[in-house]
Amino acid sequence: MSNTTATDDDDDDGVDLEESSPLLLINTEHINNINEPDKLGYGATTTTVTTTTTTTTTTAAVNNTVSLIITATDQDDEQDQDEGQDNNTLQKKNGGGGRGRWTKWGLNVAYLSIFFMSFAISLEGQVTYSLSAFAVSSFHTHSLLSTVYVVQGVFNAVIKPPVAKIADVFGRLEAFSLSVFLCVLGYLLSSISLDVQTFASAQIFYSAGSTGLQILQQIFVADTSSFLNRALLSSIPDSPFLVTVWIGPSIAEGVLRWTGTWRWGYAIWTVILPVAFLPLGLSLYTNRSRTNQKTKSRGDRTGKRGRDMKGVARKGKGVARKVLRELDVVGILLLSSGLALILIPLTLASRVPDGWGDARILGMILTGVVLVGGFLWWEGSPKWAPYPLLPLKLLKERSFVAGCGIGFFYFMIFYLSVQPYFYSYLLVALNLPITVAGPVTQAFSFASTIAALLASLFIRNFITNPRPRPFLFLGVSLYTAAILLLLQTRRKGVGVGVLFAAQIALGAGAGLLHVATQLVVQLSSTTTTTTTTTTTTTQLLHSSSSSSSSHTQSGTDNDNRNETTGNGNGNGSNNKNKDRAGDENKGKGIKGEGGEYVGVATAAFLTLVEVGGAVGAAISGAVWGGLVPGKLATYLPSHITGDQAKEIYASVVVACSYPWNSPERDAIGRAYQETMTVLLSIALIMCIPLILLTLLVKDYRLDDHRHTGSHPLPDGDGGQDK
Repeated sequence: MSNTTATDDDDDDGVDLEESSPLLLINTEHINNINEPDKLGYGATTTTVTTTTTTTTTTAAVNNTVSLIITATDQDDEQDQDEGQDNNTLQKKNGGGGRGRWTKWGLNVAYLSIFFMSFAISLEGQVTYSLSAFAVSSFHTHSLLSTVYVVQGVFNAVIKPPVAKIADVFGRLEAFSLSVFLCVLGYLLSSISLDVQTFASAQIFYSAGSTGLQILQQIFVADTSSFLNRALLSSIPDSPFLVTVWIGPSIAEGVLRWTGTWRWGYAIWTVILPVAFLPLGLSLYTNRSRTNQKTKSRGDRTGKRGRDMKGVARKGKGVARKVLRELDVVGILLLSSGLALILIPLTLASRVPDGWGDARILGMILTGVVLVGGFLWWEGSPKWAPYPLLPLKLLKERSFVAGCGIGFFYFMIFYLSVQPYFYSYLLVALNLPITVAGPVTQAFSFASTIAALLASLFIRNFITNPRPRPFLFLGVSLYTAAILLLLQTRRKGVGVGVLFAAQIALGAGAGLLHVATQLVVQLSSTTTTTTTTTTTTTQLLHSSSSSSSSHTQSGTDNDNRNETTGNGNGNGSNNKNKDRAGDENKGKGIKGEGGEYVGVATAAFLTLVEVGGAVGAAISGAVWGGLVPGKLATYLPSHITGDQAKEIYASVVVACSYPWNSPERDAIGRAYQETMTVLLSIALIMCIPLILLTLLVKDYRLDDHRHTGSHPLPDGDGGQDK
């Protein structure tokens, strides 16, 4: 792969950046990352790309963050090569995505803008997370809080690849602008929604926009930084979370107190986010104009002009077909619709007259099963899915399967123990104010971010011959112990300190699990050559560190999938290095056809993490809807009518309106407490497969070499980037 460099007379104008980096490390999240839960609807949660509650994005904290490695490679044949050139031409015409010659001043402004925008996004996540329970309660549908999480989880699982491809084809500025627009549309629809259906629909737009912004921020970092500085710079979008987690709940309480409604907590971001994005947008536009002018000027001097737009237009249909094929659009639609039709009915069954006997509920579930079966058939057909979301070859690698299973179960457990009803439990059963209940729930995200960062630093800098497996064992031990501790807190009068300790232990375990598991998944999918292993393991550490910190947080899975599987020249490199053993890792990886499966393996892992969260939310909704109404009917004093009991069940505001220590409030608290105990018991049972899967992971050893600025990096044709 060749790199284009500027002419000498441009050397003093700006900072030289590679026009086509051989390896792009992208952190996407939230949810990863771990914080993924917050952003899912509430606003904040687990990792950056995560770090949105992840679901909170569901949690900005689980919001786990999504980090991906994109290996740019040459095309397999002349047709693909021509299409790739046209694709690149389109990118350059549209701004190229930000890989150009930035001035030092412009780059400083851009990174400062990234920080301000990240701060706004993170703060929004914390505020809206604290208000989400009040939002659904205003529609008298508090039990459907889990439905909102399911919608967000399913959508987050499949939205990352399209967003990444849009950024590559149409440009970074356009992709950023579209993501901001979708976020604003989600805020607006949420603030004016009159029923839970509209509110849940708004989360689709919000999730698409917030996930897109998380991904694009990390793509920008990859575009404009060297490998030496990338780990530090990629933490910029995640860093505000360490502050906003403590002030967001106070702002949410202020919104409720000053305005009397939760709606302003969503509406204010329709103004704040565009204003926060404006400096970055202007920086991207200014740099694109400057780069295009210099490119045009160099073309005049050398006589080497790019193809005219007519030539690009003639190839437009081919490029569009290529993009759609590489995105595996049919597979995405089959998976998302199938999961939605299976999981959403689980949260709705308690609200229909015939319950599980309702023909509509059964019909949706059966249709979903058929669609998921169709997805598996589609993915297994090379003819129809040349770039599948999950290549069958990866399923032959034990550590890959075990790693994906760990991601699935640990996020499922999160949605059984913390999301979506733990916050409501703190408000109603323990009578904690928003300013305390919010930080308690978000302590998970805070701890997971810190744990992921510390684990990555130790693996990279302080341990000789580091292995991910010990961190897996430590993480699963903390995670299981925290669930046990949470079970002990299911009593009236429990100390806030104990709640914080349990959430911190749970978050620390999740952070360690996410970092170590993502490393294992990526290592299990790499071709085992000495050169590749040396470079890849170091980059994976950078990837995992950022990914986990963004919870809620989650990446450009597609680009990884598309480009790593389409490397024609990579075969030559792999053949040359085939006989070079990779020490202990020899024989443990899967060799791809013309490249490694690092990108697609990471994408599959992050997708299954989100799916696990959606499954956990669906189970929580089914348990909550099946138990709470009956327990309220049993424990409430006889003077409480059936209609009053329904109002209590449908709204945390009504539930909290009864005086503390009154017979009514005690009955409500008991119903909440016993139901949460059931959910935590299920979470504890789910820790069993989590532990067993951890034992199945191979003991990979990361290479001792550390990446430095002088360390050669492999490019698409097996050469070295100078």
